[in-house]
Amino acid sequence: MTNMYVAGPMRNRPLYNFQEFENVTKWGVHIQNWVVTSPHEIDMEEGRVQFECRIEWSNNNPYRQFTKVTLAKSFDMISTLKTDFKAILDCDGIVMLEGWQESLGAIKELSVAKWAGLNTYVVHKSPISTYRLSKLEVSEATLAELVSAHNKGSLIKAS
Repeated sequence: MTNMYVAGPMRNRPLYNFQEFENVTKWGVHIQNWVVTSPHEIDMEEGRVQFECRIEWSNNNPYRQFTKVTLAKSFDMISTLKTDFKAILDCDGIVMLEGWQESLGAIKELSVAKWAGLNTYVVHKSPISTYRLSKLEVSEATLAELVSAHNKGSLIKAS
């Protein structure tokens, strides 16, 4: 069974983008038959966030619907990075959420995955709320340009 890490933008997104991470995680498990590692689940398990959600059911599977997500007072970026980067290296590949180019953290996660030789994909959400997976071909030069743009406070789109 394939183990995939889900990466994407969190900061500056409503509810830290937990709902999209949750939806793609469940899609990966139930449709793609992956074992999925997701930073939103790691954050919840490690107590890095406080959250509220309700459970809804679809095809006999529970789905969390997040209503509140805030960083815990004890949130520590260094321990988060250590845990997330180790989790990436324990996976077979990485799946990037749409908008990953807007997130310095997601760019760094993709860089780690590419450096380790993992398979890289991007998931696209269709207008009818289903997902489509495609191979992500992005060069090291483009990743470096994205990091530089973030450091300068400007943003470019990956090619």
